[in-house]
Amino acid sequence: MSRSPRPDCPLQTGLFADHVAVLRPRLSADDLKAGVTEAFHHIDKPYDYEFDFNISTRIVCTELIYRCFNNRGPIEFTLIKRLGRYTLSGDDIMNQWLGSLDSSEQYSTVGFDLVTLVLKMDHGRAEFFEGPQALDALHRIQGGWRATSQ
Repeated sequence: MSRSPRPDCPLQTGLFADHVAVLRPRLSADDLKAGVTEAFHHIDKPYDYEFDFNISTRIVCTELIYRCFNNRGPIEFTLIKRLGRYTLSGDDIMNQWLGSLDSSEQYSTVGFDLVTLVLKMDHGRAEFFEGPQALDALHRIQGGWRATSQ
């Protein structure tokens, strides 16, 4: 749950969050290169406060992920219609990824691997989780759990 970014604020201001999951796309070197190259085409675009994925002249963080990696290798996101606009939130990405883990397919349609999970504990410090512990915490967060220092 990050604060709303402003065009005049430094990156670290936009990184205040309760938790951050780092996912690595499961792609070939060529697909990864193409996705990163696509990202450079979006430099200097203004922030899209309307979160409208039909407009490519403005962009939000999740839209950058969508535009760069959707339909590359096994990655396929489902856009969600909200207030008449198709969009994709960070929660949507995580829910789609977690849901894909239940799939019997070897490579899910949201082809990412979990690298690490960082949780802001109630004492204000960050704690890092990996492997099954991180996955368990993500499922618990999805169910409404909040991290604590205990």
